[in-house]
Amino acid sequence: LYNSQARDLEVLCPDFTEYGKKFVRSFNLHPDSYFQCALQLAYYRLHGRPALTYAAGMTRQFYHGRTEAFWPCTMEAVDWCKAMDDDTVTVEEKRDLMIRALKKHVELMDEAKNGNGCDRHLMGL
Repeated sequence: LYNSQARDLEVLCPDFTEYGKKFVRSFNLHPDSYFQCALQLAYYRLHGRPALTYAAGMTRQFYHGRTEAFWPCTMEAVDWCKAMDDDTVTVEEKRDLMIRALKKHVELMDEAKNGNGCDRHLMGL
């Protein structure tokens, strides 16, 4: 089974050079949040459901700090993904939903970075 699936695998690594983090930051958006939401949208469009993804937030400000986990698949991200394929939703509403999803992602990153996440605590139990 493995060999047949491995032979059927094709990996493409295109370069995206249309814009980068400077462009995203020019709108006061966080590049990681932008990228994570873009991944959510791509997965949603491919599979018709949200991607249950995991992200690591760095806790290096703490002594021996490593990472804390957080989950980018938020209700805000799902609402935005659904709206992006809905022709009845205006461009302005889509923008507002995207910004709301990006802000939620930044909030989760900040909580993880500041040691306020729960994933590592629960894993320790």
